[in-house]
Amino acid sequence: MENFFAFLFLVAVAVMIYGIVCMFRSGRRLRGFTTASLGLLFGVISLLQIGSDIDVSSAEGTPEATQAEAVPEEPAEEEEVEQAAATGDEDEAEDCRQDISCHGEKFVTEASVRCTGLIEGLANYDYEWTNGWLSPKFSRLQWVDREAGIVSYIGDEIKFQNGFGAWQYHTYRCNFDTELEAVVDVEAYPGRI
Repeated sequence: MENFFAFLFLVAVAVMIYGIVCMFRSGRRLRGFTTASLGLLFGVISLLQIGSDIDVSSAEGTPEATQAEAVPEEPAEEEEVEQAAATGDEDEAEDCRQDISCHGEKFVTEASVRCTGLIEGLANYDYEWTNGWLSPKFSRLQWVDREAGIVSYIGDEIKFQNGFGAWQYHTYRCNFDTELEAVVDVEAYPGRI
């Protein structure tokens, strides 16, 4: 594997040299700069990988690594811990099932993936999400049916375009069945929360 990354490093150096040559040719400065940057990036990545391979291979014969391999695990204690954790997990799962914030947060990613396209489909013309990459689409949770596990995910991070081209913020609601992991209903109406 080390030979592969050494070869990759040589290719990266060649790409970097080609990029530098292109930078000094007329009319190709941007392409040359981009190519040189790409070669530099590949070179750094391959050097880091070669360095990590060397560190790992040299640490294999150390006394710490030999000591860690020599310690046997006791399976009887692990089984007892797993049984105790299973009993505790059942209690925690039931407590979480009754709490909207705990239960809703478990399924917010799945609900976001399944609801997004359906919410976008509610636009008559065009839509625009106003949340960023890291901000959530749903800011509120409500129980629709606690016993059935249906949670309503609510947000207001979308604008719909009307027939005249004007944009208006909308509040949307997605009712999500956490037992079946399926969307029950979606709706949107003008305004913000």
